Amino acid sequence: MFLIGEGLVEISIDYKDNAGHKKEKKLFRLGFPEYFGEMALLLNEKRSATVRALMNTVVYEISQDELKRTLKSNPKAFSNLAKQAVEKREKNKLTRTEMEKLKEKKTAPSKGLLSNFKKFFK
Repeated sequence: MFLIGEGLVEISIDYKDNAGHKKEKKLFRLGFPEYFGEMALLLNEKRSATVRALMNTVVYEISQDELKRTLKSNPKAFSNLAKQAVEKREKNKLTRTEMEKLKEKKTAPSKGLLSNFKKFFK
């Protein structure tokens, strides 16, 4: 888990469009004193998003052992953090599903100005 000490990061998810092309959806930005990476630790899952620094950023790593020790002595904090992690996971899944369902809009090629004038005067 990482705590942002200063700077700004962007969180995004990858998905595939209907044509099977890999795409990226930017979700949100985080800065001090926000955190990321808790979902993998608390839910014992692989990462679900990509984090990219948008400027010089300082993050502090909180190991799984340290997090467990801290949360063991504060069950209410553990409950809140776990609830937020589950909500983030569900929101990420929903966003990924929505993005994968989007269909690329196909526009008909223009027949040109002259063709449009002909149609108008018919």
